[in-house]
Amino acid sequence: RRDKPGSVEWMELVSDVKNKHVFLIDDIMDSGGTILKANELLLSEGAASVTNMISHMVLSNPSILFKFAEKGIKLYTTNTLNYYNEFLKTLPINERELLKNTVRVFNCGPLLGNAVLQIANAGSVTSINEGKFQWRINKLKQCIILTTENQKTKEARILEIFIVN
Repeated sequence: RRDKPGSVEWMELVSDVKNKHVFLIDDIMDSGGTILKANELLLSEGAASVTNMISHMVLSNPSILFKFAEKGIKLYTTNTLNYYNEFLKTLPINERELLKNTVRVFNCGPLLGNAVLQIANAGSVTSINEGKFQWRINKLKQCIILTTENQKTKEARILEIFIVN
């Protein structure tokens, strides 16, 4: 249950994650509180590991990254926002190294550049990824859903979680 952004009142796991490798996919990580709580729940329920894929890391609370590092939780994100790199510059070398083992940033510049080029030349944006990404859903053994819900409004937010055996 989410009472306000960055705050989770209650979370329920609706499937067994024991000894599974869990992938959380989210579009935006602002303060990191919601996704950290989801990771803690999954690990407390016996997940072998949790890996997070985040499109845009806003990082209004960058120090939360150390909590992910302490728990051995991996975060993968893009460089659409530069807040992470700016935060790294403020840290001593040992803390930078710790976070480099936790957060991996992918450069999406070439992908976006190719998309703009395809659009400008009346080409196909879909063709950019043809043959590059071969993730077949039928290879997944199990899929579970983690939901957060606002107790007052009963509005639910669903995070999609893929579990690979």
